[in-house]
Amino acid sequence: MPKSGGKRLVYGCWWEINSSYQFGAKLMMKCFILLIFLSFSHITEAPDVEVIINNNFCEALKEILRTVNDTDGCITDWTDPFLSPCFSWSHVTCRNGNVMYLTLYSNGFSGKLSPLLTKLKFLVGLELQNNNLSGALPDYIGSMVHLQSLNLANNKFSGSIPVNWGQLANLKHLDLSSNDLAGKIPMQLFSVKTFNFEVPNIYVFFFLPQILNELLLTAVFSALLEHISLVALVWSSLVCQALLYQVI
Repeated sequence: MPKSGGKRLVYGCWWEINSSYQFGAKLMMKCFILLIFLSFSHITEAPDVEVIINNNFCEALKEILRTVNDTDGCITDWTDPFLSPCFSWSHVTCRNGNVMYLTLYSNGFSGKLSPLLTKLKFLVGLELQNNNLSGALPDYIGSMVHLQSLNLANNKFSGSIPVNWGQLANLKHLDLSSNDLAGKIPMQLFSVKTFNFEVPNIYVFFFLPQILNELLLTAVFSALLEHISLVALVWSSLVCQALLYQVI
């Protein structure tokens, strides 16, 4: 074989190998770029979902704060929509991305409760004691089935306790003391582990049966004492007569 022909054959083989290498390198580079793109797409999509959730919480919490009327300006950090309430807002405790506790006691609130409380579907604890909140106790709290602790003591709530609050099967602590409530208490609420209904106008509805029982027991005991005294008197009279008969 002539030398020129051998060189062409060698150059041809080298060119095919080089082309294959370049093709493989380009293919690997494209795959690498695609993987990077998909990774960034995943990273950017996840916060979008979180932002939607956080925005829902933000709007609900801001409306709750507006409705309770924070006249003293005690809460100032419920304003930034780009920061998650679960990580940066005071008085808010979260678990697994859900608002679980609102601790809003002793802030001088002078408004009312907001229906947007029901947006916090997994709320376990709500503490609003020692404020000046007023109005009727809302029915919608009866739909917040995850509530375990509800403290509305020392406010200015009026009216009666809604009947559907008896549906709060998970409730373990309830304090409605020092309000202007009246009327009857739903019987289911007496099964709550710790409760306090010490307000003037419903005090009698809770303690009247106990008072009647005490009066009844006192009357029965008094009658029993009188009966025992009479029996003792008759018995002593008979004993005296027997002794006198023996003497005679």
